[in-house]
Amino acid sequence: MSDFSEQKEIIKNLAFLNPYEEICGVILNNGSVFSCKNISNNKKAHFLIDPRQIEDVKKEICCLYHSHPFSTSVPSREDELISRKLQLEGLIFSLLDQKFNHYIPDDKPIPLLGRPFILGTLDCIELVRDYYKFNLNIELENLDFYDCRLISYKDMPVSKYNKPEYKNVMLDYFKNIGFHEVNNLKVNDVVLFKEKDVIPACHCMVYLGGGEFMGQNSFSYSKIQNLKHLVSSGKIKNKSYSILRYSK
Repeated sequence: MSDFSEQKEIIKNLAFLNPYEEICGVILNNGSVFSCKNISNNKKAHFLIDPRQIEDVKKEICCLYHSHPFSTSVPSREDELISRKLQLEGLIFSLLDQKFNHYIPDDKPIPLLGRPFILGTLDCIELVRDYYKFNLNIELENLDFYDCRLISYKDMPVSKYNKPEYKNVMLDYFKNIGFHEVNNLKVNDVVLFKEKDVIPACHCMVYLGGGEFMGQNSFSYSKIQNLKHLVSSGKIKNKSYSILRYSK
């Protein structure tokens, strides 16, 4: 394990250049510091690396780094979960106490319920993937650079998100990894939902049976939701974008 002494100086200087927002990036196996754009909605308190920036170097990453402008270097729960999910070391520099915290993730699986929303790392699609892995021993392929994972439609004009290129982006992903559309609903099916005035499906949940679904809503914690009234009445087909069943 490296102590990243040379890299720390670079990261420290980058943090002081932008003291009011969390800076972020990755350290590569060869020791290079790769600075990334923070695309979080709340840059003062969180970081979110744009996956497009690290697409070409993702296999060479050994460590994630970011700054804490207004708090100590102690990693937040979100910081630890990101590191655990990606199985990458984490390095935090605090401008408040001017200290570094270098932490190594354990390999314990992240619980399905009560996980925070982190776009691209702990979101609704990742919850589906983890559910299938932990409960059904099925390893679903990762989402490979689909716009629905890189863009939060809540920050975009609806008209832009409703462009034809986004229409079936989530549906196509699930179809490409072994799901097909069905008309009825069974346990372990994935249901795609859309928001009001939004044409593409932008959310997915797993059906647990008895009218209950497990889902990871944006900017909240993953939980089980009771939609028994929709299931028993058959209205779930009208409220959802698509019902999908795995058959690979």
